[in-house]
Amino acid sequence: RMTSDIGLSDGLQDTAPAARGHIEYEGKGSLEVGDAVKIFYTPPKDFFRDGAQIICAGGYDGWSSENFDIPPLRLPVMRDRESLYVTITIPNFARALNLFFSDGIKYDLNGGALYHIP
Repeated sequence: RMTSDIGLSDGLQDTAPAARGHIEYEGKGSLEVGDAVKIFYTPPKDFFRDGAQIICAGGYDGWSSENFDIPPLRLPVMRDRESLYVTITIPNFARALNLFFSDGIKYDLNGGALYHIP
């Protein structure tokens, strides 16, 4: 798995505490068309309500993609015994993913920076 915790954000207010969440992802390090990237998310401790439905939201290429026909990402985060995760299939124009996580009340923007892959 690879990790990513860098980048900048615009517009949303980060409601995460000083302790940040963390992502890891399965992939080659670069994004290729059609890749299904599985992203594992660890939220800040006690940040979201127990049992809250968390969503992964974001866009591609710094949200400045030339292809504005593609809507922003908004996917439910899945849960299994050991992790929270989401799988995103890379469209034909994307070179980077820009993400944040929310329960609709609180937003984890990685301490003021979005999560980025790669």
